[in-house]
Amino acid sequence: MREVPAALLSSLPRAARRSFARLYPQAPAVLEHLRNRLSRQTADVDSAAAQRSGVDVALSEAITERLERLLGDWDQFDEEQRAVVHAAVEYYVLDDDGESDLDSELGFEDDAAVVNACVRWLGRAELVIRDR
Repeated sequence: MREVPAALLSSLPRAARRSFARLYPQAPAVLEHLRNRLSRQTADVDSAAAQRSGVDVALSEAITERLERLLGDWDQFDEEQRAVVHAAVEYYVLDDDGESDLDSELGFEDDAAVVNACVRWLGRAELVIRDR
């Protein structure tokens, strides 16, 4: 069974570790599948924001942009790196990952922290989402 790299796991927010580890794939998905997951998440966020206030669309967009950039580099990653990106995408699209992403003003904070841990582990610190 493939396990999350220990250095990455320890850098994730404590509350996110179990979910991230559960989402960590045995084999990374096909690139197009992950792009479709991001596209559906964007549509879900836009729909939720249109129905209620408090959805942090700006943070969701920042997360999506970082993940899309990582997916753009997919061919440059080895299988372990792809698995990390895959799990980051799956964590982001998971609505109930501690704080509901679409029902709370703080819903995407944990997702941003997970993405930041992943981009740092991948050596892509230029993609870190800065505090606003």
